[in-house]
Amino acid sequence: METQYFNRGIYSYSEASRLISLSPARIRGLINGYKYPNKKPKPVIKKHSLAYANREYLSFLDLIELKFITHFLKIGIKRSEIINSYKKARNELRKEYPFATKFTTDGKYILAENKAILLKLADEQLELKGLLESNLYEGIDFKDDIAQSWRPYVKEFPHVILDPTKKYGHPIIDDYGIQTASILDMYLAENHNYKKLEEVYSIPTVLLKEAVQFEQRLG
Repeated sequence: METQYFNRGIYSYSEASRLISLSPARIRGLINGYKYPNKKPKPVIKKHSLAYANREYLSFLDLIELKFITHFLKIGIKRSEIINSYKKARNELRKEYPFATKFTTDGKYILAENKAILLKLADEQLELKGLLESNLYEGIDFKDDIAQSWRPYVKEFPHVILDPTKKYGHPIIDDYGIQTASILDMYLAENHNYKKLEEVYSIPTVLLKEAVQFEQRLG
């Protein structure tokens, strides 16, 4: 794969769908906007997709932005408000991926870098603001307030990580760099024989089981 994709992560729409539990159609709708007669599509975020071998892919930061947007929608923030906030955030924060930024809340607004520019919470949503801090950042490591890596199920599978600098951002077992999908493939090929997998990969069985169960969780 070409060097321009190094350290960015690269995900197909179906791979992104598995990781953030959102259908490929809805992902395309958020990135490209929905098509309606006599109306211009209104994407939620700026498109940063990558092209490779005549196919379109998403980067790691695209994935994190989509994860955040999905969360905002779940706590009741309107799509139009997300679109307006995204544009304002890009201008004021001067970041290409403003929704891959670490957020806080003062109870009324969702904040970025202590600026009240994002996603005003309606009165009836205030009781949901705890959802923002309770699980939005769970498993995400930040550097300079920008997401650097993500453990999608950090409590259940703490050793499975997505790091755009390793294996193009595909889920791996941390410290070993082996893709969880490869471990699952070997597990199935070897008739669920963990002892054989341990011989092949030199990874403790407990971590092999974590990789297999992670892939099974994604479906």
